[in-house]
Amino acid sequence: TTTAALLSLVIEPYTGTGLFFLYNLLLALASVVVIPYYLFRRRHRSKPWATLRRRWVPPDPSLKQTSGGAIWLHAVSVGEVLSCRQLAAELRSRFPNAKLLVSTATETGYLTALQKLGRLVDGVFYAPLDFPFLARRTLEHLQPWLVIVAETEIWPNLFREVKRFGASLLMVNARISDRSAPRYRRFRFFFRRVLSFPDAILAQSPLDQQRFLEAGAPAGKVEAGGNLKFDTGAVAAAPPVDLTAFLERRKPAAVVLAGSTREGEEIQVVEAFSQVVAKHPGSLLILAPRHAEAHYNLAVALSA
Repeated sequence: TTTAALLSLVIEPYTGTGLFFLYNLLLALASVVVIPYYLFRRRHRSKPWATLRRRWVPPDPSLKQTSGGAIWLHAVSVGEVLSCRQLAAELRSRFPNAKLLVSTATETGYLTALQKLGRLVDGVFYAPLDFPFLARRTLEHLQPWLVIVAETEIWPNLFREVKRFGASLLMVNARISDRSAPRYRRFRFFFRRVLSFPDAILAQSPLDQQRFLEAGAPAGKVEAGGNLKFDTGAVAAAPPVDLTAFLERRKPAAVVLAGSTREGEEIQVVEAFSQVVAKHPGSLLILAPRHAEAHYNLAVALSA
């Protein structure tokens, strides 16, 4: 059956490794549910489906390497891409002859990488889903000698396949959030194995360093390396012309900017702003959601 074939692809070659066998079994079972869901949403030209499809297919043939020597930098979305700009510039300067390739996992991250890193790197592509055969195929396609993963992208199969391939693996700007820390501690028996694969883990702060150690990372591999976002100098930029014209027409008494909001936070911001307007008439609220695809959902929610 199709399900049996999918299971055989995902589980192979880990039938003798208990933890990875279980992880890949759960991954396969989840896919049996998730993929039909996204296929159904495809009728509505769902962006999540388009992103999922791109993460399933191989990178563009133009990125295929005939010999080793590439550097693969993974920055999952917009924030990670922006924080890695200086790192990408430094890699380009220090390894001018190496192909520098960047992967992301979201459409907004992909477009941001093209815009902000396009002149520094040799290619941008969608990272593979965390199936072992997809990770192997991507590694064979890119032929990297070094894989760098930014922030909290801890993918068990990818990490394992990188080391099986023979490349070095580095985590930079690594962090574990307050919300995620208890889960990593709870499943330490699994993450102890996963976090043994990186050659080094450079955490954002001493607190993140401690959390990685509590999750099972080897003490000798983890150190606090600082936050890459502070390595990016501020760049003076004029506001968009349309925004400037709008503000000149409205002449607000005060402007409240809510930036990088996540789903659900916008309604809270609007409710709080209604209290501000009651005391300070003429104030203006500008909402800038973290994910560009949230604009439509936000407009629907606010209109309701």
